Formats: sequence, structure tokens, C-alpha cells
Amino acid sequence: ALELKRINDAVSVSPQIAPDDLATLKQLGFVAVVNNRPDGESPDQTPGAEIRAAAEAAGLAYFAIPLGRDG
Repeated sequence: ALELKRINDAVSVSPQIAPDDLATLKQLGFVAVVNNRPDGESPDQTPGAEIRAAAEAAGLAYFAIPLGRDG
């Protein structure tokens, strides 16, 4: 399930999202996704390329800024 936490009027955060979540985010009024999770951080996570493809298919901008444990 999609778990959004609103930071302010322009920014919300969430744990790992799935490709199926992107259409919902678009319907909720989001315009972009920033993925801060590096690929391979967890064996069960969706690769960033799949999130990017789903974001672009939903009409959302996508930015990858991976931040590992070391920043």
C-alpha cells in the first residue's frame, strides 16, 4: 500500500513505491518522482529503471538521486 507522508505543500515522501503506484500518484496531483534509493540496496526492491518507465508512462517526471548509507 502507498504510504505518503506530507512534508509541506510541495513535497511528500514515501517508503519504496511500486510501478503500480505511479498512476495513483499522478491522480493525486503529483508531477514528479525523486528516487533516492540506490539499485541493489535490497534484494526485493524494484529496479529504478522500472520505476522510471512507470513514471514516464503515467506522465510524471522522474529523477534519480541515489543516496546510500554513506550519503
